Amino acid sequence: MPHDTPSIVIAGRRVAADVPPFVIAELGINHAGSVDRAIALVDAAADAGAHAIKLQTIVAEDLVAPSCPAPAHVRAESMVEFFRRFELDEPAHRAVVDRARQLGLIVMSSAFSERAVDLLERVGVDAYKIASGDLTWDQLIARCAATGKPVVLSTGMATLGETRHALEVARLAGARQVALLHCVSAYPVPMGSENLLAIHTLAEDCRVPVGLSDHGADTFAFPLAVALGAALYERHLVLEGD
Repeated sequence: MPHDTPSIVIAGRRVAADVPPFVIAELGINHAGSVDRAIALVDAAADAGAHAIKLQTIVAEDLVAPSCPAPAHVRAESMVEFFRRFELDEPAHRAVVDRARQLGLIVMSSAFSERAVDLLERVGVDAYKIASGDLTWDQLIARCAATGKPVVLSTGMATLGETRHALEVARLAGARQVALLHCVSAYPVPMGSENLLAIHTLAEDCRVPVGLSDHGADTFAFPLAVALGAALYERHLVLEGD
């Protein structure tokens, strides 16, 4: 019997509001460019019971202009030099993906450029995320969607209209499995500013699975998000002592 609840499938796992939430451990750039540290984070994600890990795949020269200076509090000659510290090259990506596979974890990544998508296709990720800051970058959304892999769009500071447009771009480019993440683009989110009802609003308006990318100082929002219909839950993962 078909499900009435909007759902997608990521690497064989159904993601919907009527099943336990799909938990994503956001490794981000918390590896600081070290493949050993990235693998330790993968191990920690598995120990914590996450279903998936998520990287942020950065090509520094594609992320910022070469002339972009580093702010006063950043010790770097330029922002390109700064972001280069958080790059993982292709062999490092392969090592992380291999470790995740060994531990039964699904692999996702936020691609920050089309060259990053090319790299991720070569190493074989299961799904893509579009970061909040790129929700209006139609070309990147279309490139990720054209792979045929599931795409998760983070809404961040986007308007509902911008979110609808991003969904349409993804679908027109071939994406059949698309989900949304509500998030508040503040680190950490000030208490009382979580706006969790946006999960319900997005689900009702867009008719796709919706989850929470949680930037809160603790996890109190998680059960509330699930009660509001969250099908996915993403949280940054750091190693003990960081």
